[in-house]
Amino acid sequence: GDTAARDLAQARAAELRSRANQRQEVFMVDIVLAQIDANGSSPSQGLERLHSLASDADRRHWLAWSLEARLAEVQSLGATGDAHGAKRLRASLDADAKAHGFGWIVARLAHIPAAAHATPAHERVSVNQPISQRGTTRAISAATIHA
Repeated sequence: GDTAARDLAQARAAELRSRANQRQEVFMVDIVLAQIDANGSSPSQGLERLHSLASDADRRHWLAWSLEARLAEVQSLGATGDAHGAKRLRASLDADAKAHGFGWIVARLAHIPAAAHATPAHERVSVNQPISQRGTTRAISAATIHA
């Protein structure tokens, strides 16, 4: 609900992104920027961008990034009140994360209430709890935004 802080975080992320020179370095920043849009000023564009990022990661065989983008999409769908879309994507994401051993995604997904739109975004995911890091680095597991 703090739009000034959200806008400041978005500007900072965009500035940091401009300094990165490798696609995988900027991928998480792209996810964060899309999620900020989805949860703020441009919900449909942000959700479309998250979906596009997940598809792009799939094509490149970047499974961890695809799962991260889909997790952000589940959070954003719930925040925008699309409970049906969130539930459908959540089930698919949960199955894929379990099938590939991405325990940190399953754990973070479990912390998103089924009716995510009823819980403020900054309270949805706790990154301070111990979670399996199989398949990623610590930086990725803690990267979900709290805008």
